[in-house]
Amino acid sequence: MNATEDLPETTLQALLAAARGARGRAYAPYSRFAVGAAVLDEQGRVHAGCNVENAAYPQGWCAETSALAAMVGAGGRAARAVVVVGEADEPVTPCGGCRQRLREFARDDCPVVVADGAHVRARFTLGGLLPASFGPSHLGVGEGREPAGAEATGARAVGDTSPVDQIPGLGRNADSAPSDPTVAARRALACLDLTSLNDADTEADIDRLCARAVGPHGAVAAVCVWPRLAAHARRLLPPQVAVAAVANFPHGGSDIAAAVADTRAIVEAGAQEVDVVLPWRDLDAAPALLAAVRRACPGLRLKVILETGELADPAAIRQACRTALEAGADFLKTSTGKVRVNATPEAARLLLQAIADDPAARHRVGFKPAGGIRTVADATRYMALVTEILGADAVNPQRFRIGASGLLDDINAVLGGGGAVAGRGGY
Repeated sequence: MNATEDLPETTLQALLAAARGARGRAYAPYSRFAVGAAVLDEQGRVHAGCNVENAAYPQGWCAETSALAAMVGAGGRAARAVVVVGEADEPVTPCGGCRQRLREFARDDCPVVVADGAHVRARFTLGGLLPASFGPSHLGVGEGREPAGAEATGARAVGDTSPVDQIPGLGRNADSAPSDPTVAARRALACLDLTSLNDADTEADIDRLCARAVGPHGAVAAVCVWPRLAAHARRLLPPQVAVAAVANFPHGGSDIAAAVADTRAIVEAGAQEVDVVLPWRDLDAAPALLAAVRRACPGLRLKVILETGELADPAAIRQACRTALEAGADFLKTSTGKVRVNATPEAARLLLQAIADDPAARHRVGFKPAGGIRTVADATRYMALVTEILGADAVNPQRFRIGASGLLDDINAVLGGGGAVAGRGGY
């Protein structure tokens, strides 16, 4: 089976939707030939772009270039799959220049799928489109490695990636705890997983949640919902806002089949992130359950909920951290928000230190406190801990999330100039 056949159908559909949406926003007044493209990065995020023409023809750029620039601007360094959408008698494949640009970030086995507005027209690999190519490895640069001078340069695409680097206080040299509350509020907004996990949630509740997710001050990183409501949330939200859904939640049982069934439902719904509860009552059962969940959601971001308030003992929390990291977790998350003790600075420090102490995790894995975070001041304490232990670069949506429902009220109050308010909601 080749790489294009291995691309999960749900991932392909997400890429197709993003590329088709971007194509509808193309700027092509001269050729009238609109193209959209989408790339999947190493963190499971989708970045889209369109072609932009210029009266001085050589100054225009292709959709693939826009999508790659959006990926790089969001911190992505590897393209795992590419979709190109255009309308013509023949399949619209990447031009020669774009094939070389893709080569900078993708391996030879990277799937390249070509489609039109309704159908997939052809499937390739990058190596098939650009055989015996010249790339970073010839110059001694490995995949995902920052080129020299990367901090001084960058590009923002005509694409759908949230402009995190334009938010004050979210740059590489952000302070650990900004004194300006508006800076902290913008940082918290960009890293917020806006959550609704009430037992009786309906589509109407998710309508209201998603309406709040993109507001006058910007968009949240993701919304977090039950698996049964994930597809509805995905239909409502713009591509730059991820959908997360919960598995094995909130009980954290040891039933592998049930956890995998939740995960498959999340994948089929088109969500981008899985928040799974580790079986904290039976840590010996955790490795097999997490491994099965990881296999069931390839390409999706996996956040493992440790339920630190119930584990309580630091040694048990450290063991849970090691288990989650060994299973391929992309995030360590403190809690479900459904127990008596949820996120605490003490537990946060244990999780962050476990990430920092693991060479394979310290530059990749993120941290998510959840439960009881209702004010910008609360959020700032956790951002300071992340900066202290993982560095300022980690305070961004790819490495830091806040699971909350009421926090958005306080963020909006601060950014609206009305002063802080007490957050509503129990999460």
